[in-house]
Amino acid sequence: MAYAFKQIEAHDPNNPGLVAPNASVTIFEPGDPTKTPLTLTTLAGDPLPNPVTVNGLGYGPAFMHATLPQVAWSGGGLTGTFESYEGMRDEAIAARTAAEEAAATAGADAVVRLDELIAAGEFEGPAGADSTVPGPAGPTGPAGLKGDKGDKGDKGDKGLDGVNAVENDTAVAGYITTTGTSATKTALTAAYAGKSATGYTGSPAIVQDPTIAPAEIDGRAINVPNRDKPLTPDSTVTFGERRNKWQHTEDLAANRYSAGAMTKTTDTITVDGITLTRVTSASFYGMLSSSLGGLSLPILTTGNRYLMSYYAVSRRDVEQFVWMRDRGYNAGAGHGQKLLQPNKLTRLWTLVQATSTTQVGDMGTPSLGYGNGATSPVWLMQGNADGNALDVYVGGFQIEDMGTTAVDGIAAIGDSTIQGASGSNDAGAARETMGYLAGLLNAVTYNRGIGGNTTANMDARWATDITPLKTMCKYVIIQGGINDIVQGRTLADIQASITSMAAKAATDGFIPVYLTCTPTQSIAANATYEQMRLDLNTWIKKTFPRVIDIAPVVADPFDPKYLRRTPGGSAGWYGDGVHYTQKAKRAIAEKIAAWNWELPTPSAYQKITAATWAPYGGVVLVSPNGTKYKLTVADGGALSAVAV
Repeated sequence: MAYAFKQIEAHDPNNPGLVAPNASVTIFEPGDPTKTPLTLTTLAGDPLPNPVTVNGLGYGPAFMHATLPQVAWSGGGLTGTFESYEGMRDEAIAARTAAEEAAATAGADAVVRLDELIAAGEFEGPAGADSTVPGPAGPTGPAGLKGDKGDKGDKGDKGLDGVNAVENDTAVAGYITTTGTSATKTALTAAYAGKSATGYTGSPAIVQDPTIAPAEIDGRAINVPNRDKPLTPDSTVTFGERRNKWQHTEDLAANRYSAGAMTKTTDTITVDGITLTRVTSASFYGMLSSSLGGLSLPILTTGNRYLMSYYAVSRRDVEQFVWMRDRGYNAGAGHGQKLLQPNKLTRLWTLVQATSTTQVGDMGTPSLGYGNGATSPVWLMQGNADGNALDVYVGGFQIEDMGTTAVDGIAAIGDSTIQGASGSNDAGAARETMGYLAGLLNAVTYNRGIGGNTTANMDARWATDITPLKTMCKYVIIQGGINDIVQGRTLADIQASITSMAAKAATDGFIPVYLTCTPTQSIAANATYEQMRLDLNTWIKKTFPRVIDIAPVVADPFDPKYLRRTPGGSAGWYGDGVHYTQKAKRAIAEKIAAWNWELPTPSAYQKITAATWAPYGGVVLVSPNGTKYKLTVADGGALSAVAV
């Protein structure tokens, strides 16, 4: 019997706040004084190196062992055990079954032996009956006692924050970075053959090996909605169902794809049945776009909004921000970042509005709303990619009609902890909390944090900075309190300002989401200030229905009135004691992304080829006599209906 273990947690069992960051963890049989490494596999059955290197917060991949339901571990000066709860349950059930069978066998043997002893005269038989006339029936006995209520099942383990994400398919990571495209292609195709992403819940876009439990992918259960089974052009669909309006969905060689300052190679891989083609660019202006002019039939309706999506596997070993719009120039607004994860299959998408039957608006100017900045649809723009050359496989392109009212934006108003170090709203080079949130959710975020602001300042500038964004945004994040407290405002003052912003959000049609006030060294130095911060957070959580408690994410587990100083010392998360480091920004974004956002997401991918392309994605019509016809439209415009 093989036993599955949840993700490795190199934490002190007696003090979970004490971890072994980046440690080499050896997993061995309990009681083995030599600590000989056991043979382990991933949940997919691939070999897993042992010792295992955990990440900066002590987390490592899930694993399996062929025979042991419990293993011991040692690393980073800490030791402990891991239990396969499912395996130990099976062991207990098997033991109970064996005991019940043994008891039944023993009882039967005892009856046989007793009969033998009676036959040998060792015991007297039962006395004969005195009379064959039955006596009167006795009174009815009392009702039996009601059985005890069964115990409540154990609560499942909480998913990890995304910052604790770890690589758990080292083989695939190695394949992607292997020098030589032929070896890379062969290895990746074999690694992903026949696998589909099923059973996940949530909304972010990142998917790795779908045979691995969700908690092992990105620190929490995640999903690409409706990706459980890619549709084919021959699938029977009905009018009104969302479907792919695009053609050449996996053929980058087609003339519908233009590569500016970007190279389309002939190197391809197949992932989950989808052909991905490698593109590269070292230029800020590197761009892959599609011209919609000259199609035999238009696919866009002016004024409608469309969700553009595709799949990507980055060959880089670093996380990279890219865009699905033409930023135009380096100083242009950087809102709408997309996040390429290293060595992981990712589905990227963006919402655009048709300005004509051949062009879309890509939100080049945030204050103007959807439908401005008319351009050909842009699938991928390098946009500096954090200073690293772009090297990525792309494919599975899709365009689907979302009607006229879909929005995917999230606005945020706050102080310098939200604004970050960018110094300007939506700066292209900014790697702030809201930028990470945009990448994790495939949404567009608008950062309206200003350093030094109190909640009163935010309330005063709402009409200028937030109200104009209501045409693009469904949600607004409200964060503040730090500057109020250190500038001497009372708790009642802060509550009044936040309540006023809540009313403005309702008037503008936003759904407000509130963040708790995080600790700072300046507040911690004054006991009255710190108590006010705690009281403010209690009030926020009791008053509003949609609250994301980010304070514990960045608070030091040993002294929560300060920002986290462990692991990694002040260089880790503490920063200057007020503002977040890059790690902390990423962690907060993961926490916010895990909230239940309701934003547009792509439907199941529908593969279309030049031979089957039609404005209805290869729709099948049924005649009154029951004959099925498939409509196809050639690039020259010829329409045909073929019986199928």
